[in-house]
Amino acid sequence: MSKSPKLTPQTQKLFSILKEVGEISYSDLYKRMGMESEDGLRGFLSVVDQKTGMIERFEKEGSRKKWVRLKKAQNKAISNQSLNQSDMFSMFNE
Repeated sequence: MSKSPKLTPQTQKLFSILKEVGEISYSDLYKRMGMESEDGLRGFLSVVDQKTGMIERFEKEGSRKKWVRLKKAQNKAISNQSLNQSDMFSMFNE
């Protein structure tokens, strides 16, 4: 049996924000997360993506800004569940 990754408070905050807003630019997200820079956010998002596979990073057409959102299947699953850690673990194992 594989061990699920522990969700840090920062990761839980990220998922809560993404659930609330749908998609958000890096420049707005790092401020909402209380991070010091977009560079720090990019590193954090890379780790979250590697560990969970639940986020999608993209650029909007005609914009050079980077954006992030929950992957469609995860967004629907999160919308139908509370954001507690055991629910999130069950989604990793589906």
